[in-house]
Amino acid sequence: MIILDHNIPENQVEQLRLWKIHFKQVGFEVGRPEWDDQQEIIRYLHATITQPLEIGWLSYTTDVFPGFDGAVWRWRYSGDSILRIVAFCPRCDMQLAARYDRVGFGGDRTTLACENCNWSSSEIEGELNEIISRVERLIQRKLRSGEYKSLSHGDR
Repeated sequence: MIILDHNIPENQVEQLRLWKIHFKQVGFEVGRPEWDDQQEIIRYLHATITQPLEIGWLSYTTDVFPGFDGAVWRWRYSGDSILRIVAFCPRCDMQLAARYDRVGFGGDRTTLACENCNWSSSEIEGELNEIISRVERLIQRKLRSGEYKSLSHGDR
């Protein structure tokens, strides 16, 4: 939560609103204008925070999923869409390249390979676009179930 003092110039407050920065201003949305003492504001904040802060779903942008030999997956959001799902090497963090192997009619297999440290995954069924679609469904499942909240920063 961003708290602004009550005597911040109005043009600066308006600029923050134009930039879509969310804040509360003492004397308007929080407390009273006569609160000049930092301790009064801290007491107010301690009284209003009754539960631990929850990590928002927009901060869930990295994970390691079973079936990909430890490859680290990263992505971005635009609105509620998941964009640019990319695999990275679990050893050196370089973006992985896809290597294809055709096994008969319709039996494509993909290996994710690091061109920096020569790490590679075992063969994964499907082409890269199918694998990325599978990862997107795994991300969506964790978002729907709330499972992403239990991940520590080290797991992401």
